[in-house]
Amino acid sequence: MTVAEREGQRGKNFLVHISAAETVSGLTAMGWQVLVAPKGTPDPVVGQLAADLRKLLETPDLRSRLERIGMPFRPLFSAEPVRFIEGEQKLRWPLVKATADQERN
Repeated sequence: MTVAEREGQRGKNFLVHISAAETVSGLTAMGWQVLVAPKGTPDPVVGQLAADLRKLLETPDLRSRLERIGMPFRPLFSAEPVRFIEGEQKLRWPLVKATADQERN
């Protein structure tokens, strides 16, 4: 049973579920997954894997299935995941540090 959706707004397929942000003002929650290849994987192999994955993620059936279960996604490729992670670290690391500092005091 879903208690609340983690998105900032109710999912279009889950309008009866409240969003967590409706309960806790300013709450932001997210999850992400990344697919990586071992260091040294030849560029043509990485390129083919990325192309195949991009093609799969663009299929209407998969997008529809993910939306139905309330799992929106935004695929990132090449250097985009690195930039995303770096941005999240810049945003969230000060909060983690401040929380740790408070707990020490």
